[in-house]
Amino acid sequence: MQKSRLIPIIEASCAVVAWGGSFVATKVALRDVSPVTVVWLRFAMGTVILGAAVLLRKQFAVPSRKDALYIALLG
Repeated sequence: MQKSRLIPIIEASCAVVAWGGSFVATKVALRDVSPVTVVWLRFAMGTVILGAAVLLRKQFAVPSRKDALYIALLG
């Protein structure tokens, strides 16, 4: 298999494993803490991870006013 095709396959496999593992981790976490706590922890972890990825890739962009309005409506 070519190296250029191997990397996306490995990345997709890691995403699938993380996605599947999150269901098990959530079920275990719900034994000890409330669902609201789990939701906020997941939100916080996602914000940190996505924020780090955006900063490392230097892809941060402030949305235009028009786009910000659409984002607010979708929220």
